[in-house]
Amino acid sequence: MWKRKGLITNHSKLRHRRFQCPVVDTENDGFWRIYYSFRDGHNRSYTTFFDVEPGYPKNVLGVSYSSILEHGNLGQVDTHGAMATSIMTVDDTKFLYYIGWSRRIDVPYFNTTCLATHKIGDDKDWGDKNGTTPIFKKYGPILSPDHIDAGYSGTMRPFYDDETNMFYGFYLSCNDWINIDNLQEPIYDIKRVKSLDGWNWIKENLTIVPLEEGEGGISSANVVQFGPNDYKMWYSVRGKDNFRCGIKEEKTYRIKYSESDWINNWSRGTDESLFLLPTSDPWDWDGVMTCYPYIIKHENTLFMFYNGNRFGESGIGYATYEY
Repeated sequence: MWKRKGLITNHSKLRHRRFQCPVVDTENDGFWRIYYSFRDGHNRSYTTFFDVEPGYPKNVLGVSYSSILEHGNLGQVDTHGAMATSIMTVDDTKFLYYIGWSRRIDVPYFNTTCLATHKIGDDKDWGDKNGTTPIFKKYGPILSPDHIDAGYSGTMRPFYDDETNMFYGFYLSCNDWINIDNLQEPIYDIKRVKSLDGWNWIKENLTIVPLEEGEGGISSANVVQFGPNDYKMWYSVRGKDNFRCGIKEEKTYRIKYSESDWINNWSRGTDESLFLLPTSDPWDWDGVMTCYPYIIKHENTLFMFYNGNRFGESGIGYATYEY
C-alpha cells in the first residue's frame, strides 16, 4: 500500500508560487535532481531544479533558482513556456522532454511535446551549493499536430521495454475543447508512440488510456514493469467541469492506475491499495487534489513524487510503495 511521506518542499524553501510536474533524475553521483516548473507574473512557465539525498528526499542538498530552458523566439512553440515532463539517460546524454507553451486566439494556449539534451560533463559553474547547473540544448518539437493528433500534445514519459528493445512514450493527446462557464477547457487522453533511439518517434494511433464517463483529462502517465508480463501505469485524471474549484474531490485531479500483461492492452486497475487515495483531512496539502505523478524505483521501493492541491501551488511531496 502507498504510504504518504508528506511535503518535500514548498514556498518557504523555493520562493515560487507553483511547483508543477516534478521530474526526478536518479542517475547522478550522490544525489537525485528534481526538476519542476514555476510561473512568473505573466503566467509563463519556467523549469528549474533542486537536489535531494537518494532515498531520503526530504533532505534537500541544494536549490537552483535559475531556469534551465530558454523560451523560444516569437512564433516558436515554446515562446511562453518550457515545462519539463520527464528525463532519461541514453549513453552519455540526458534527454529532457518538455512541453512548449504558446498562446492562441481561438483557445487560451497550445502545447507541443519537445526535447532538449545535455551531454554529461558539459556543465557551467554558477556558484550555488550544487556548484553546477546543466546546459540543455533544445532539439525542438518531437510530436506535432497531424492526422492522428489534430490538437496539441503534452506530458510524455518514455519507457524502455526489454522485451521488444524499444522505447515507448505515453503522451497526453488533446482532441477537443469545450466551453464551461465561459471558459474553454481542453479534453485529452493518453496515446502511445515508439522509438529506437529516443530522438525520433513514430505515432501508433493507439489510445492507451481512454476517457471514461465524466472524465475530461488524463495526464502524466508513468509505466513500471514489475516482472514478465506485469506492467502498471500511474497517471492523474480529472473531470470535465468544476475540476479547478478545489473542493469537489470527484472532479479534481486524482492519481489512478492501469495494468497490463503486455504493453498493448491496458485496463483500469481494481486494487485500491495501488491508488493514491484522498486524505481524510480536506485541509491537508493534498487533501482535495493529487496530480502529475513521477515514479522511480529505488532498491525494493517505488517512490512517487507528485503535486497536491491547486495544481502544485501547495508544493511537491512523495509517497512510497514497498514491493
